[in-house]
Amino acid sequence: MIKKSCPYCGGVGISAIRKLFLGPGIPARCRKCGNKFSVSYRLSLLIFIAFFMVYIGVTNIDIPILRNIVIFVCLVMVAVIQLMLPTEKR
Repeated sequence: MIKKSCPYCGGVGISAIRKLFLGPGIPARCRKCGNKFSVSYRLSLLIFIAFFMVYIGVTNIDIPILRNIVIFVCLVMVAVIQLMLPTEKR
C-alpha cells in the first residue's frame, strides 16, 4: 500500500511520483492543509546504505548486461520501498 497521506490531516497530501522524490531534506506541502511533511531521515539513510552496498557488490560482476539488470532491479526495489515509507511531520 502506498502511504502518501498527510500526517497532519490524514488526507492524500501528495502524488505517488512526488513521494518518490520526497526525502528528509526535501519536504512536501499537503494539498489539503498546507503543512509540510517528509519521510524519516533514518529510514531514508538505511535505504541509501543498502543500495550503495549492493552497488559496490555488483561492480565486481564482469558481465555488463547482468550488472545492469541487478542495478535496475535494485532501483525498482528502492522506488517501491520509498513509496511505502511513512511520512512524518516537519
